[in-house]
Amino acid sequence: MKSFSRFSDLPPELRLSIWEAAVISPSVHVFDVCMPDLNGEPFQNAAEKRADVAFKRNLHTKGNDDTRYNKFKNTVFFDVLSGELDPSMYRWKMALASSCFDAFRVASPLRSLVTSGNSGNSSNSGNSVYLPGPDRLIHYDNEADILHLRFGPAQYCPKRPLPLPETNPDVVSIPSVSPSDPVIESSMLSDTAVETVDPSEPAEEFVENGLLDRQWSAELAVTIRTARRIAIDAGQTNALVNVNNNPILYDEIHMLASTMACALEVLYLVDSCSSGGCIDCEHDAVRPEALRRKRLLYNGLNDCAEPSPPCETGAVAATAPLESPPEIFHGIGMTYTQVFDLEGLGWTNQHPAYIFGKALGEAIREQQADAGAVIFKGVRVLVAENVQLHSALKP
Repeated sequence: MKSFSRFSDLPPELRLSIWEAAVISPSVHVFDVCMPDLNGEPFQNAAEKRADVAFKRNLHTKGNDDTRYNKFKNTVFFDVLSGELDPSMYRWKMALASSCFDAFRVASPLRSLVTSGNSGNSSNSGNSVYLPGPDRLIHYDNEADILHLRFGPAQYCPKRPLPLPETNPDVVSIPSVSPSDPVIESSMLSDTAVETVDPSEPAEEFVENGLLDRQWSAELAVTIRTARRIAIDAGQTNALVNVNNNPILYDEIHMLASTMACALEVLYLVDSCSSGGCIDCEHDAVRPEALRRKRLLYNGLNDCAEPSPPCETGAVAATAPLESPPEIFHGIGMTYTQVFDLEGLGWTNQHPAYIFGKALGEAIREQQADAGAVIFKGVRVLVAENVQLHSALKP
């Protein structure tokens, strides 16, 4: 790489244009969702269990003050992605902003739009993610960028659908939760009838570590309630609700929807396997360019009036346009491209992520309609591609 020593001699307008070109948008910001262990451990991260001493040190603000540590050790909170390369674009923007004043003006325009402090409060244009450590707030563009929630590495390849048990009609409904309530109490699930799930199922670890079984930190709850675009890995939906435990699926879905429905416009399901980066997939890698054709599964995913019909992998909806322009989001070394041909991903209408996305989308629309304004645009699927990997595979 060559350096340009006379960059400072360029006209200010040209320098700003260069910095603006370096800030890629729209982008993706990925964060671990750290959850306490229900068996008594202070905390547990699904990607890797952090050492208590290191975590406690990061939460200290002054001397040996344990106030913040004691506040967060038993709640669900955000942290930086661990255990793998972090594609979050906020990291690039922070590095860019520290290079010079002009770069700071371009890379950090949202800092003035959000409220500083430990509350994670946000404006309409920006959202804030609170991280452990002294005054660590990450600001991002809430109108264009995606908040990607990670619960650790997927426990099964999302192309492998899991069997669903038969529905049990004798189920106690979970109480409704207001979107304005910043804390979700674990006791709300304690009296609910739950069918026994085969412990050999791959989703068992996610059932035990369910997000709805734990109290959320107020900061995490505010961030999620304010987010307009949220992404979840297709192989991790059981971290939120147990799609294998069908009797309480819709009660859990409505409870989860109440935490997101306030501002959510789009929910994204991220397929990280189809681009060739998963060793468990039996199919060849598929490029997003080949998955722009809308078919039955895509039409059913956002059809809140009628359930999606049983589909066969070759059936094409006669009324669907042949191809649609995709949304594209950027991360460090990654691109996230919207796809429409879900059959081409190996999905069926019994795929856990499909069941989860369809049910949650319907619940969000319903709750927003009750509140007076439906702003939710639907559930969309993104394929994550490693830019360097696919550059190397090109002939």
